[in-house]
Amino acid sequence: MSKLMLACCKLYISESRNRAALESIERAAKLFPEAAIINKFEDETYNRVGYTLVSKLAPKPSGNSCHLRSAVFAMVKAAFETIDLELHISFSAV
Repeated sequence: MSKLMLACCKLYISESRNRAALESIERAAKLFPEAAIINKFEDETYNRVGYTLVSKLAPKPSGNSCHLRSAVFAMVKAAFETIDLELHISFSAV
């Protein structure tokens, strides 16, 4: 009898005002339904969003079978593709 193992990841994106970027990031996560976003924390004061993702963990995960890793990398890729860092205003610049 094998026990179910869960893995959790916290991902913070320094953007909370660009709704189109956040929608793109969340769509990327939904490509991996085995890794669910269980919490979303929007912090407009610091212009960031925090996501908590969780997924089952295979007893011997390979690089291709880790749904959590795939979802997080897809979200980061979407962030880089949709957030214009030259126009991005950070808290320290305000």
